[in-house]
Amino acid sequence: MKAWQVIVSFQCFFTFILMGLVWGIQLVNYPLFPWVDRDKFCDFEKKYQKRISILLFPLMVLECFFAILMLTVARSGFDRTVASLLFALLLFVWFSTFCLQIPQHVELSNGFSFKNIKKLVLSNWIRTAAWTLRSLLLLWLLLRL
Repeated sequence: MKAWQVIVSFQCFFTFILMGLVWGIQLVNYPLFPWVDRDKFCDFEKKYQKRISILLFPLMVLECFFAILMLTVARSGFDRTVASLLFALLLFVWFSTFCLQIPQHVELSNGFSFKNIKKLVLSNWIRTAAWTLRSLLLLWLLLRL
C-alpha cells in the first residue's frame, strides 16, 4: 500500500468519527441543553466542556496531522488540489471551533441563556456542514484509490 493510500485512509477514519460526533452533538446534545435544571446549568456546562474536549481535541489533532501529511505527500496537481481543499475546510472547522463554539460555551458556563444556546446551535451548523463536506470528499477520494 502506498503512503498516499494509508494517509487518505487514516484521514477518512478520523474525519468520519468527527463528523459522526458533530452530528450527534448537533442533533442530540445541544437541543437538550434547555432541559438542564437552571440551578445546575453552570456546573453541567463546565463538566460538558471538559468531557467533550477530552474526546474531541485528540481526534481533531490527529485529523489535522493527517491533513498536513496529505498536503506534503500529494504529488499530482489533482491530489494536491483536493488535499488543499480538504485542508481549507479543516481550517474553517478549527476557526469555527475556536472563534464561535468555544466562546459560546464560555458564555454558557457563566449562566443559562436561551439566546446563547440558540447561537451555539446555529453556529455549530458551520462545523457540521464542513465536516460533512470533508467526509464526502474523502469518501470520494478513497473510492478513487
